[in-house]
Amino acid sequence: MWNRLQHLTITGISFSHVTILLGLCSQLLSIHVTPITIDNGSALAPSGHAESNLPFLASFVSPSEFSSHFVAPRSLSDLIGHVSMPQLRRFTVPAATCQYGPQDSFFLVSLGKKSPLVEDLTIYLSSLTAQSLPATLRAFSSLARLVVSDVNAWAWDNDGFQSCTVTLLLTVLSDSATCPMLQELVFHDCNSLDYSRSTLDEFIRQGMERAHPLRRLEISFQWYGSLAADLISETEIRSYQLQGLDISLCWQNTTPWGAANPPDPWMGLWPEDM
Repeated sequence: MWNRLQHLTITGISFSHVTILLGLCSQLLSIHVTPITIDNGSALAPSGHAESNLPFLASFVSPSEFSSHFVAPRSLSDLIGHVSMPQLRRFTVPAATCQYGPQDSFFLVSLGKKSPLVEDLTIYLSSLTAQSLPATLRAFSSLARLVVSDVNAWAWDNDGFQSCTVTLLLTVLSDSATCPMLQELVFHDCNSLDYSRSTLDEFIRQGMERAHPLRRLEISFQWYGSLAADLISETEIRSYQLQGLDISLCWQNTTPWGAANPPDPWMGLWPEDM
């Protein structure tokens, strides 16, 4: 009885069928899609397909552990265009790179307009451009938690569109008019943040001066290195913590290249010593 379901978990379904299925589930509160079959960006619904109304849906999630199954931005754009989710609070779907179709990188702008209550959002920088990133962030005025994946992001230029970076994202977020409710920012696989301290310093300063101040900043790097120490010192981290900002810097792969160096406060203990 699809029209009575409130929580739906889908395993092993093609993402191109999700939109049609949602049209049967008008009472949904949450949907959990795992894993998402790789999609080529084809249209999700037949021509003339009526918009599906999900008036109570609050959470649309695809788990990050299956991030090898990315969804084409065009497919996500079609989904957002064919489904109404006015009460949506959380949206997490691994989006594929838009390098070869950068004009499709504005798909989340429509979500922000149609679902103005979204407060927890995950974005993939490789699915956005330097042009669409500012428009995307400004579309989510209720956003309190932003998770940013920098995985598979690399510099490119195509048809006048450029790739976007963590540095650009921090610059846009430093504008008090962008995501004014933001209190938590998390970066995964951060590799496009340059070694300049100024951008990060300005973002933190602006974030802490807002009416709803920044409360948590987490940056995880793929490999251990000296970047964190160049960005912010332990003394500065302790100072920010005393002011109410929790800062965390970590590495997903803690084994450095070359000879095994002794652990330090940035890297932590070796796994075998824990």
